[in-house]
Amino acid sequence: MKADRKLTSKGEDYNWSKQPRPEVTLVGVDGNAYALMGAATGGMREAGCTSEHIDRVMDEAMSGDYDALIRTLAYYCEVN
Repeated sequence: MKADRKLTSKGEDYNWSKQPRPEVTLVGVDGNAYALMGAATGGMREAGCTSEHIDRVMDEAMSGDYDALIRTLAYYCEVN
């Protein structure tokens, strides 16, 4: 597997490197998971990420606990 490819939480090989890594401000956002995912989704849309990419990131973010959600969002977005 190439360095720019990764297995998603569903085990699918997907090329993440072609998507932008948007800046997302989470400071001041309500700390519940849905509010954080909404802020990240909006930031990814504004940055030009594809719907497929956003869906994959959200699937991965929801595949674990709250800490996994935060780690996933911080991995795919530049979190402020």
